[in-house]
This record gives sequence, structure tokens and C-alpha cells, in this order.
Amino acid sequence: LWAAVHRSKRPLEAVTPENAEDFDRLLNSAYRGFKVVPEAALRKGLHARARSAVRGLHEALAFRHDVINFDRKVFQKTKVARVLVGDAQLTHKNYGVRLFPISWSSAAPPATPSLPSCASPSASPPLPASSSSSSSSVAGAVAASTAASTAAAARVHEHESESASRRATVEEAAAIMRDLGKRLYRKSLFLQQQDGSVSPARGTEESNFNLCLINYHDPSSMATTPDPYYGLGPLTFGWHRDKHLKPSTTVGVYSCIDAPGRQPREERGDAPRDELKGRSRNDRATSGKAQLSAAGGCTDAANRTSRGEDKGEEKDEEAEAKEKGGGQSWSIGLKVAWDVQTPALLHPIRDREVYFMLGDFNDTHQHCVVTGEGARFSATFRVGLRDSHSTLAGVAGLLADAMTAGGVEGGDRWETAGDLERAMKAQDVAEFEWIRQFWAHGQAHAEHRPDWSAHVQRLEDRWFQLESRLVRSLRTLLFPPEQEGGGIRVEGRTYTTMRGAALRRLRARQDWRARWRKRYRAYQELGIDARPVQRPVPIDATACTSTLQTTDNKSGDQVQRTAAEDVLRALSFSLKGRACLPYDVSGLVRALAES
Repeated sequence: LWAAVHRSKRPLEAVTPENAEDFDRLLNSAYRGFKVVPEAALRKGLHARARSAVRGLHEALAFRHDVINFDRKVFQKTKVARVLVGDAQLTHKNYGVRLFPISWSSAAPPATPSLPSCASPSASPPLPASSSSSSSSVAGAVAASTAASTAAAARVHEHESESASRRATVEEAAAIMRDLGKRLYRKSLFLQQQDGSVSPARGTEESNFNLCLINYHDPSSMATTPDPYYGLGPLTFGWHRDKHLKPSTTVGVYSCIDAPGRQPREERGDAPRDELKGRSRNDRATSGKAQLSAAGGCTDAANRTSRGEDKGEEKDEEAEAKEKGGGQSWSIGLKVAWDVQTPALLHPIRDREVYFMLGDFNDTHQHCVVTGEGARFSATFRVGLRDSHSTLAGVAGLLADAMTAGGVEGGDRWETAGDLERAMKAQDVAEFEWIRQFWAHGQAHAEHRPDWSAHVQRLEDRWFQLESRLVRSLRTLLFPPEQEGGGIRVEGRTYTTMRGAALRRLRARQDWRARWRKRYRAYQELGIDARPVQRPVPIDATACTSTLQTTDNKSGDQVQRTAAEDVLRALSFSLKGRACLPYDVSGLVRALAES
């Protein structure tokens, strides 16, 4: 693309609705899998519920910015705030960030244990007998202590009530988005059946929408970048395709747009604008369902509206906003992937409209979002991958498999290099792909997901069990018991082989933790409430204080003795009574490399 722009000395060609002939031709040929459904194709009540759901999530502080690993080099804050809802125990990876959905299933989340009451009588020990001269001072102290306890209990109760209210709002909103997703999925199947060029996804259960990523775009508080290829304007999202989805599955996007100076129709009490023309209002009321179920009718009506051909309709509200001095409307840019010959397409996005990228359209095309006037919520329904890397069952099975490997002395350490390396690899997956990813979103994120908090806590407990066994194994490898013959063999493999396996995995752990140290620094851009929780081991958890470098006033024996002391301190480290290695394992890496 850059080469094509450089050769032409101007932006590449993009077709807009103003060029009606070319617009229709491209929409029915190169971009045939892109379909737009006008707002009248969905029930008015569903629109009102969808808007209340996204606003409820916003008011419950469920939206948050993330720090993504852009181009695998730079950690940067996302332009939009977002929240993921979807199937339980399924996650979605996006630019190096694992998103944990708010479950939209009907099952109630596990209850969180309540904090003990500070005003409980059993919480205070009985007062000792006192003399009459000090009874007044004791009474004053008791009164002050009681008042402080009562105030603390009130604060705890207020926090619990507020958290419960937010959880209820979030759960209700997630259920509404689930219903909307089911309706859009049925609509997408109908559109695919009507369009013979788009082959429907095979199966039914596996092609259902199982995730919905909701983005909140606020042009007044986010930076945009100009389109470098087609000159379409300021972009909220640059050219991309949605990744980590099941291949050849449909993506559906529902929009809620609040244009400046305009009150949503749900709050004004107005009826939705009728998208059909040439029919009386009574006829449209009686046969609207039959008319709106036709895929061509939905798309054609939306396209006519985008070109402004329906002269009898009332003016579009976004156009009214522009007449009052606003800027351009929200739009989506489309282009064929790896193709500079086919012109791009710019299609406007309107409030309460839905656009679909049917079948393999997302696999073969790219899209961008052109920033418009007013805040916009975009709910992107998708079919996320359901594999061992994306599901809770996958990582739980990996850890369970590592725990069942045979060990010496009742399973207290590893006996083969293969078992040791497999267990450490499982630990790395659990730590860097799940535990740190979950807690990097912050404490408020965890409060909205009590079910995920319980699941990740179990993963962390299993991680510490494996870590304890690893510590004992490393102690044996670095300080083996002396026996005649020198090399001690375990199941046909020498300790040297096991040291090599441990060295490879510790180096991998060291590299991953160095990246996370950079990521934690990038999180400083976010607010205090969104700061990450560093688990399972924080970066300031260190045990080694000296180095292996020689100095003028230290002999070789002294340096060797100091290095051994550092290794022993690392192997004796613990967090909250649980044995583990410190965050920085460079001393152990050097010791294993030298041995």
C-alpha cells in the first residue's frame, strides 16, 4: 500500500455513497459479503434494551482501557474503552491481551465470601477488670473503639452494597446482549441463505456468536490518526481484520451513537423512523415483518438511505447534527486484503443499524473505522476460537497433566528431565497467559467477574503447588547428595540433563518476566483504579542481593561462597508462607549455566 501511494503521489481510490453507480457495483461484487440491516429490521423494544445495556455497563464502570502489545514491540494504551461479554470459561486474545468475558449465561456466579463484621461482639476480647479510678478512661476508650468499629462496618456494608448493585447491573446487561446476539445470528443466517455467493458456516452450535466485544468510542477524549492510504479521514481503528476467530464465520456489529445535541429517541418517546417507502403507514404496520425479513430489502433500504435517495423520508439525525455545525458521520472503510487495484469502499454507520461481514469476508477483507460526531458504542458479535489456548478447561488440563507426572519421595520433586520441562512449561502458560493476564486488568475488573476470580484463584493455587515441587527439585539439582561414582542417575537420565531442562525453562521465564516488567510500566498511564495487581509473584519479590562479578577485594572462594548463598536465599524464598522462586531468577540461571 505504501508503495502504491508513493507511486501515484496521491491517496488510493475510495468510493463513497455519493458515487451511486460505482458504489452499488462494488457492493454487489468485490464487497458482496458486506450487508447492512437498517434499524427497522429489529424490534423497537430490542433497540431500547440494547441501549440501556451498554449504558448500564458504562455506568457500572465495566469499560476499561487496556495496554496492548502493538506489533510485538511497543506497549501502548488502547484508544477506546472496552468490555467483553460472552460464554463462560471462554477467553479472547487481542494484541497480546487476554480478555475475560462477563458471562451472559443464566447461571448465577458463585457467591463471594463476605467480610467479617468489625462490630461483631466476638471480634473483641473481654476487657480485664479495672479499678474504679480508671473506669471512666476505659469507658471512653471503649466508646471510641465502638464508634470506630461501627463506622468501619458501615463502610464495608456500603462497599458491599455498591458492588452487589454493580454486579446486578452488569449481569442484566450481559443477558440483554446475549438476546441481541441470538437475534443477529438468526438474521445473519437468513442473509447468507439469500445470497448464494456467501456459503453459510458449517454446523449450528459451533457457528453461534459466543463473544461480544463492546467498544466505547469518545472522540472528545481520544486521539485519532489520519488514514495514510485512502485519505478517508481520522481513524479510530486503522486497517485490520478481526483475529483469533473461527475461520469463515460471520461478524456482526451493532451501533449505538449519541450525536451531539441530540437526545436518543428512546428518551424522547419518538417512534423509530420507517425505512420502507412507497407503502402507507398502516400497510407497513401490518406487513412490516414480511418486508423486513428479506435480505435484499434490508440492504437496499440501508444503501438508499446512505445515498439520500429516499426523498420522502425525514432527514437523518446525523445529517441534522451536521447542519447544526457537526463534523462527518461515523463510517466504516472496506478494502480487499493485499489488493491495490480494487477501490476501497466507505460506508456510513448509523445509530441502531447493524452491519455484517458474512462468511469468510473478514478473512479476505480488511476494514477501518472513520471517526464521526458523538460518542459511539459498537457491539461486535463474533465466534471466538474454542481451543485449548482459549478455554479454562485447556489450561486446567495442562496443569493437571503436569501434576500427575511421577516423582520421587511421594511426588515432592521431578525425577526426569521430560517431567520437569513439561511442568515448568505448564507453569509458564498459567502464569503469563492466564494469572498475570487476568490480574493485569485490575481489582475492579475482578469484582465484575466473581466466577473468573474463583477460577483464576484455583489456577494460582495449582501454580504454587508446582512451584513448590520445582524449588525442591532445583535444590537437589544444584546441591546433590554426594554418592560414590559422581553422577547420580534418575530413571536413566543424569542430573546434568535435568539441569539443562531447568536452565532452558528458567531462561524462558526470565524473558517473559522482563516483558511483563515493561508492560507494568506502561500501565502507569491508566488511572489508579485500573492499575494491575501483580500476581502470582510481584516484581519487587526478590531474594538475591549480590552478584557473581569478582572485585579487587574478594577472592575467588569468597565470590563462589557469595553466589551459593544467593542461590540458597532464592531457593528459600516464600510468599505468604508458600514456597516459590523470586521474580528475578537471573542468579539461578547463572548457577545452572555454570553447573
